[in-house]
Amino acid sequence: MLVQQKREKYSRTPKSVRLEAVELFITGKKDMWELRRDYNITDARCIYLWVKKHEAEVRERLSEKSVSSSAMYEPIKNEELNSLESENKRLKEMLYHSNLKIDALETLITLAEQNYQVSIRKNFAAKQSKRSGEGTVK
Repeated sequence: MLVQQKREKYSRTPKSVRLEAVELFITGKKDMWELRRDYNITDARCIYLWVKKHEAEVRERLSEKSVSSSAMYEPIKNEELNSLESENKRLKEMLYHSNLKIDALETLITLAEQNYQVSIRKNFAAKQSKRSGEGTVK
């Protein structure tokens, strides 16, 4: 009777569900803890056993998927590549203009320091003077 109760507690997960879970684990889309939560699995060893048992089958299925779908996604990859190239060009232009602005501001600071004999740039090595009355105990 105890054996029968134990069997009822643990239900066998269908193979399709196990293969799906192993695929998610192998591809890195979900970690073990997420799979345990999503598939209501109490023991982490269960997932590792599934991976051990079905890994070869899932990897073979994934390689077949990638070979058959690579031709289908070629136009999308070209669009994505063009989009990335245009964004890269835009960012390079922004960087160029930012560097020009920095050079102009540094030149302006240098001229102001020379003409007005005022130190504008921050001197990180200089120590700040203490205000009178601070740090003294009365």
